[in-house]
Parts: sequence; C-alpha cells; structure tokens
Amino acid sequence: MIRILILFALSLAATAADLKSELAKAAPFAARDGCANSARKLRAGGPFTVVFFGGSITENRGFSAAVPEWLRGQFPAAKIDAINAGWAGTGSELGAQRLDAEVLARKPDLVFVEFAVNDIAKPEFTHMERIVRKLWTANAETDVVFLYTISKGDLDFYRKGWFPLSVSRHELAAKHYAVPMIAIGQSVATNVLAGTLKWEDFSNDTCHPHANGYTHYTTAITAALPAPSPMKAEDGRDTVRVFELPQPGKHWTGAPEYGEVWRLHWQPIPRTATLDAAAGLSRAAWRKNVAWLEEPGFFTGESLRWLAGGRTDKAGCFGANGTEAGVITFIAPQSGDYLIEVSADGIGGYSQREKAIGLNVVQFPQNTPTGRSVLFVQTTRASMQPITLRATTTLAAGDEIALVFLPHQVGGGAFFTGLNARFGLLK
Repeated sequence: MIRILILFALSLAATAADLKSELAKAAPFAARDGCANSARKLRAGGPFTVVFFGGSITENRGFSAAVPEWLRGQFPAAKIDAINAGWAGTGSELGAQRLDAEVLARKPDLVFVEFAVNDIAKPEFTHMERIVRKLWTANAETDVVFLYTISKGDLDFYRKGWFPLSVSRHELAAKHYAVPMIAIGQSVATNVLAGTLKWEDFSNDTCHPHANGYTHYTTAITAALPAPSPMKAEDGRDTVRVFELPQPGKHWTGAPEYGEVWRLHWQPIPRTATLDAAAGLSRAAWRKNVAWLEEPGFFTGESLRWLAGGRTDKAGCFGANGTEAGVITFIAPQSGDYLIEVSADGIGGYSQREKAIGLNVVQFPQNTPTGRSVLFVQTTRASMQPITLRATTTLAAGDEIALVFLPHQVGGGAFFTGLNARFGLLK
C-alpha cells in the first residue's frame, strides 16, 4: 500500500523580533492520528517490533527499556521485540541518514523519535519530516510518535508556557503529518518550576536523566499510551477484534479496496433524494470506478470531483459532490455478533448552512440486492453537533455493512468531517 505524503516547506529565517511567533504552546501530549495500527497488532498478539530512535537520552536505556516491559504487561499475548537505535550526540539530520540501516531494516511497527535536545544547536523541521516520510514510504502502517525531552536551559520557555525552539520546529512536522507527540520533558519542567522536583533529582548534568529521572519520562509515556480498551457492547461483551475505518491519504490511496474488508464505491445522487432510513437500501446504483487523484489527494467518481479526502484538511472526510455520493462498505471476515460505532465531528462543503446531509448504515446479506437500515442520522451544517452512533448486529462471513452518504439536494458538495467507523467482533 502506498501512502501519499504531501511535502511542506516554510521559511524559518528567525529574528529576535519574530522568534516568539515561531514558538508552539506547550502541551503534555497530542494524540492526533494516534497509534491505531499498533493497537490493532498488539491486541491481535503475534510479533511486534518497537524501535526507540534518538540521541544519548534514548541510547542510555531508561524509557527505551521500561516502556517495552510495560507494553508486555499490557499485551501478554504479543511477542514484543524492542530495538534501541539511540546514538549519543546525534540530531535529526544524521538520524534521517542512518534511519535506513538502523530502523527500516528492522521493519518496525512503532517508532519513538527523540531528537529535541540534540536539535537545539540546529533547530529545524526538515529532517524530522524526512524521517516520517521515509518511514511511511517504506510501510504506511508504521506508527510514529515524537518524544520531546528537556534540557535545563529549556525551563525558561516552559515557565512562559512555550515549547523551546527545537521542539516547536519538530511540532511543525508533527502537526502537518498528524504524528502523535508526548512532551515527556514538560512534566519534568512543571514539577521543577513548581518546586516539587529538584533538577538534581532528575539529572546530574544539563539533560541526561539518571535512574530516578528516567522514571519521570517513563511515566509520561505510559500515561499517554494507555492500554487500548476494547469496544464494549451494552450487554458487557468485549470485542476480540476491531476493524478501524482507513483514512484516505494516510492509509487508503490508489485502489478503492483496502485490505480484505473495506471497499469504496460511489453512486449517482437521485434528483428526488430523501433523507430517511428508507434511502440507500439498494446496491443497484453503486459504481466501482472510483479513482484516486494523487496531486489533490482525494477519491472521485467519474466526475473527477471530490468524494473522499486525503489531504491534511480533508482527512477523515467522506460525503458527496454535486452529482455523486460515496458508499463505504465493510465486509465481515467471519461470522459473529458485531458492534458498530460511527462518529463524526462536523460537516464541511460548499453548500448552504441549512443544507442537510444524511448517513444511512445499511446491512446487506451476502449476494442480496437490498438491505436494511441499522443506524441513520441526518443533520445540517447549521445544526451539526458531534455524533456517535452505536448498534449491535449479527453478520455471516461475507455480509456487508454499507455507510451510505445521502445529500438532500443536488448542488454544492457536503461531507462529514472527522468521520470514523469501527466494527468490533464480539466475544
């Protein structure tokens, strides 16, 4: 699978006058696109490789030894191989050069990247971006997390509520690619500035934690990476396997098929489209000629207009243009009871605020032309509030659940933003 990566460039010629404008506000962590691939693999058991990639703070085997042990305790069925790829005195520039031999060769599932302190001398984002792009070009399902460590000189930045410049530059790349970050140095700064922790109780120099100091870093990481809780049905049953909706541009590019279970179709928008649970119950209108347009980063039907987005500003967006509407199908890989969760946080598009859009979640038994609605919602841009829909249904292997998007009027496109769907096979 190919992940489309959009290169970005910024002018970072800083002066004393505009330096503050380049600083990012400090925060303990940002989940962004998270680590769904890792969560899925760890829950499934089997082999899993985590790599800690950075400078001497990583090489000294504090959190790079403790975090894998924590993961093994959370996921005892998984066979976790932990690789320490720390190299003292190196920043992200050399890191990007040694990535192939020391990280990519190990075929990692999860990579923690730590160069905040060593990039202080030459703060920029381009090498961190290169690391992300190389990782995802090699394997689009590799999860990446940036770790932001601290040096004693950074305390003044944190006192004012800002990340230091090197971290702020790393955040440019992290935000652009929706890479999660954990500011493990911020918890140290918060405690030192509050007087509840002496710097000497964290480090014997300006940046390297001693044994007790590493416990602060480990705690910050494990607090931001709680064991993924299974989806739970109303009757208390847990899931044994979860299937997450792939996102265009991040996971899903090129072909309209993703793995064994996800398919993307489109259908013409009928002039008499209605917004109720009786709409979208037929396969007859579905079309398979969905195309991925690489440069703008979206899927389209025959109109070559936007249908499902993959660009940064369109991630997690599915819906309809003026003449076509998207249909996403999940094909049950095995028989059983399934929990369905569908959520969205808003509506976007080039249409009136009062224009309505609906989503009908339809169950189709294998090889049958019509289905039945199991979930339905309709709303407008003006009244949209974050939604979460849940239902439990029984599927035979090969049955399909379709997410059918239903714009009310022909005209400007409308789409759900932040759309996510999960299908959990229940015990």
